[in-house]
This record gives sequence, C-alpha cells and structure tokens, in this order.
Amino acid sequence: MRLDLFRRSKLALTKEDSRKAWNSFRRSKQATPALEALAQMSGKRVRCFYCGDSIGADIDHYWPIARKCSLTFSWHNWLLVCPNCNRHKSDSFPVDAQGHPLLLNPATQDPWKHFVLDAKTGLIAPRYKDEAFDEVGEATLDVLDCLLNEAIAEGRLRVIRRLQRAVKDLLSSVDLNKSWARLLQEVSEDDFGVSLWLFAWEGSQEEPFLSFRTTFPNLARRTVSYAVQWPYAAAPGKDAQL
Repeated sequence: MRLDLFRRSKLALTKEDSRKAWNSFRRSKQATPALEALAQMSGKRVRCFYCGDSIGADIDHYWPIARKCSLTFSWHNWLLVCPNCNRHKSDSFPVDAQGHPLLLNPATQDPWKHFVLDAKTGLIAPRYKDEAFDEVGEATLDVLDCLLNEAIAEGRLRVIRRLQRAVKDLLSSVDLNKSWARLLQEVSEDDFGVSLWLFAWEGSQEEPFLSFRTTFPNLARRTVSYAVQWPYAAAPGKDAQL
C-alpha cells in the first residue's frame, strides 16, 4: 500500500490534480486496505474519529486537499469519520497566526487538554484558562458543532454511567481481579474517550472515581495506562491479575 500511495502522491501537484487522483483512488480496490487499517484503529465498533458516536464510513483529510494538496496521500493525514462530521468539517481548517492547526487531531491529541466534560450532562466545552477559552477547543467546536448534539451527549452519559457502576462494584467487591477485569472491559467499550477524563483528568476528583484513586492508587494508574492504549491494548480476560 505504501508504494501505491507514494506513486499517487507524485500526481498530487495541484489542488485539481490531487482531487482527481484522490477520487480515482477512492473508487479503486487499493483504497480497501487503507479503510481496513483505519477501521482497526477505531476500535471494535469502528466509530468516527471525531464524534465517536456514528460509524466511521469514509476517509477525511485532516489537512484538507484544498489547503495542503501535498498531504493528499499521506497516511498520517487520514482520519476515519462519519458522514455527518465529514459534512460539517468539509474544507474548514482554522489555523493560528503562525499557521498551526487549531482543529483537534483526534488521532494524535488528547482532547481533554482542550475540553472539559460535564459528567452530569455529557456535554463538552472549551477549557477556560489564563482568562481565555482554549483556542483548539473553541475552534474545534466552531467547526464541529455536531459534537454538542444531544444524542452524542447522551452517548457519553451512558458510558459515564457504566463506568460509575463498574467502579462502585469494584469498591465493594470481594473479588478485585474479577471486578477490575469488568472495569477494563467497560473502558474498552468506551467509544467516546471519556475514560481518560474520569480516570486521569478532573473527573478523577469526582465520586466514585476519587475513592477508587485513593483506595487503589496502583490499580487506578494501571487503569489510566489501559485507557491511554485502547484500542491497541489487549482485551482484558476474566482472569486478569492485579
């Protein structure tokens, strides 16, 4: 696949040539391995890299072809996204005064550096620091306002509730190995990435995650490590050991 992408990149000299070459590639069988690889990165349910709510169905160029055609066939510029997020983003690509991207790249950036999550509503908002809203968080929600959709917020809430139950069960469990394996299973099924917020960011200061962190600090750290690695971490088994 790399050789084919390199060959095609040589055709991407102008925006018009790049768009034509890309359309030809997407209609060809050569696009199948790329889609399959991106789907594997998206977890078991093949969720959209942006919203985590819908099925990832197409390849989005993080740097749009219209903005940087030289990256048309760059693997690192590809994201698997749903039609709704793809439509909202289109060729929108805000940058700062130095030309650095202000749109979050979900494949390389921790979103919680730029957003805060309300665990009671499932809504996200740009971080507020140094008397200003985080530029990446604000610009991303301007472009992808669909991330504030009620249905997506409800999806985050459902994951939060499942993780809350799993942690409460662990805190009262007589079989920590079994309960922790169940908690890791819930983390592995988190399509929205809220696990990191709840175990590593401000969410870890709220109950029952605060009690989990103070009662089992080593276990909490290992849970964070698992959440960071997912979906690349091995799925937990029922006999996972503490």
